[in-house]
Amino acid sequence: MKKWSLQATAWIRPGRLLCYIVNPGWASHGENEALYEEAALTVGTSVPAGRISVEWWDADKGECLSHIKMDHQGRALRAK
Repeated sequence: MKKWSLQATAWIRPGRLLCYIVNPGWASHGENEALYEEAALTVGTSVPAGRISVEWWDADKGECLSHIKMDHQGRALRAK
């Protein structure tokens, strides 16, 4: 299985998390759209517990790829 070097960015505020992951090699060439079905991002170590809306975005197209609402138990938040 090939390992990818990915860069991730997330913006978090109470009740909302926006995130995206990019493959720098793909981003510099823009060829053959790459999808990462198993991509995940761990945010912080002490995110407060509560209901949170998690969105994954395609930064190039400006489109929301997925949106879920979850009950977070506190501590690190893992978004898939």
